[in-house]
Amino acid sequence: FLYFKTPSDSSPVGQINMRDARVEQVDHVSDSDSEDRDAETSQLTIGIFPTHQGPTYLLMPTKQDKDSWLYHLTVVSGAGSNAGTQYEQLVQKLMESEGDPNCVLWRHPHLLHSKETANTPLTTLSSEVLQSEAVKLFKSCQLFTSVAVESAGIDYHVVLAQNALQQSLDQWELQAELLCALVKQTSRHTHQKIGVQVFSKLRHRSLFACDAAAGSPTVGAAPPNPTLLDHCKSNPPAFVFVQGWQLLALAVSLFVPRNNKLLWYLKLHLQRNADSKTECGKYAAYCERALERTIQNGGREVKPSRMEVLSILLKNPYHHSLPHLICSIQKVNRY
Repeated sequence: FLYFKTPSDSSPVGQINMRDARVEQVDHVSDSDSEDRDAETSQLTIGIFPTHQGPTYLLMPTKQDKDSWLYHLTVVSGAGSNAGTQYEQLVQKLMESEGDPNCVLWRHPHLLHSKETANTPLTTLSSEVLQSEAVKLFKSCQLFTSVAVESAGIDYHVVLAQNALQQSLDQWELQAELLCALVKQTSRHTHQKIGVQVFSKLRHRSLFACDAAAGSPTVGAAPPNPTLLDHCKSNPPAFVFVQGWQLLALAVSLFVPRNNKLLWYLKLHLQRNADSKTECGKYAAYCERALERTIQNGGREVKPSRMEVLSILLKNPYHHSLPHLICSIQKVNRY
């Protein structure tokens, strides 16, 4: 990464080795004493943290510039094809292809729903204890989705959801692990078709955009043919996917992955599946809106209440502008 004093200079002022560098959006670093200025630019700063150099901070004039730079800097800092877990390596390769909908990696078994119990975590974790907890967390997701939700025994699902989410809140490194597990478990297997289907190419900027209107059209690959999805023997019953989306809807309302690659992949997954004509597609559309709210407003510190979990399990929040609305009666001379 070379940087110059003016656009017309031919000799760089300095350079940054981007290989293995950590790139992330930061709150804002400034020597200014003006709180107004800090507030105005707090979301427009990108930090580059090289392995053997001090950090560099880039101040972006507009949100569009920040989104574009964040995407490209994240791609070039890819840390090599063999860095991270297999899941993270596949996400990196998809990112380098700009999420090409025709990429063969979309059919890689490691990215798709699995009926088998996981033996290793999907994301890089700092200790063996966390790695063991990540495997248990994946099992919790499977337990939540493998038993159909029924009114008589719904507390089973409420407790499972609350426990998994609370564990992720208590140990922040498991937040990305839970989200990746749910992305994997809501990714259907498809039959391969002879021939090539042409889709419009994804625009990378839209994947980082946080201010898109809820009703704006989805940019990216067209939804897969439902017939191909329903008859693929590798897929479980339909309710398994629905309940996976329900748990994902609860999770993205609480936290977002701190890793830019995984956040990019999460957004792309929601974008590819959002569809107003299917039950899972409606949950995906709701997840898009919930994720944007969490990005803008920040995460939560406590697990969802029983009422909040029930509101997601018993009705599709896509149909309600206020899915967690609880009616109350205020005292005015009488109840």
